[in-house]
Amino acid sequence: MKTRTTLTAIALAFLLAGCMGAPSQPDLTPLEKREIQSRSYDQSKATVFRATMAVLQDHGYTISDADMDTGHIVAESPKRSQFLLFENRVSHTGATAFIERLGDRTTVRVSFIKRQAQFSGAKFNEHEQPVWDAQTYQNFFEALETAIFMRS
Repeated sequence: MKTRTTLTAIALAFLLAGCMGAPSQPDLTPLEKREIQSRSYDQSKATVFRATMAVLQDHGYTISDADMDTGHIVAESPKRSQFLLFENRVSHTGATAFIERLGDRTTVRVSFIKRQAQFSGAKFNEHEQPVWDAQTYQNFFEALETAIFMRS
């Protein structure tokens, strides 16, 4: 009887956790978002474009689309599956980058989106949420600066 009560409590906790809303995102102005997501470099567009692709691949992303002329890169991290008592969650992160030459500098703007899908019985939920954690972007740009330096 005690085991059954414990299992019921655990199942209820998982179900309630699945019903919780997404964590709130910080209220950032468009300018603050751009500052988090963008950096400029003195190197050529070709050098920065190739370095951006290399950093995404180094971080485990698969490039699904890239065009040097437009400066657009689309990538996706590997999917992670989590099997819980009554549901299956699949999550991954998408990334897009836009590289353009502005005057004598090359600007990179990258954005990350956390994607999660939940399968629970016959129910399917899908959720996308922009990543606004400044440290995530700082880590990416530090790796990008190293990759650009190595190519220069």
